[in-house]
Amino acid sequence: MARSTSPIYWPTTRIQRQGKVGHVNIIRKKTLKKVFVFAFLVLILGLFSVWSRIAIIETGYRIHQETNSNRQLRTESDSLKLEVATLRSPQRLEKMSKEKLQLHKPLEKQVIFVK
Repeated sequence: MARSTSPIYWPTTRIQRQGKVGHVNIIRKKTLKKVFVFAFLVLILGLFSVWSRIAIIETGYRIHQETNSNRQLRTESDSLKLEVATLRSPQRLEKMSKEKLQLHKPLEKQVIFVK
């Protein structure tokens, strides 16, 4: 089979390499180089796309975990505020002062008013 070397479709050039004369297809080399560059760029773009999607998913998981943690901390804070309010209530303090410390209300003659 004869190889077509038409200048319209497959321009060729003769070059001298190490004493040998050969035909080099310029368009095929340029096209092959463009295909490799394009494939490399598509590969890089694909890797970036996958990496960014994984980063988005991981960020979503972290947001969910922090939201749950925030909800638990708010619940704990509310229960602690209720406990503080209960411990500071005047009724409870009066009851404890009578029972544990055996304190009583002062008599009228024991009260001194300061002007």
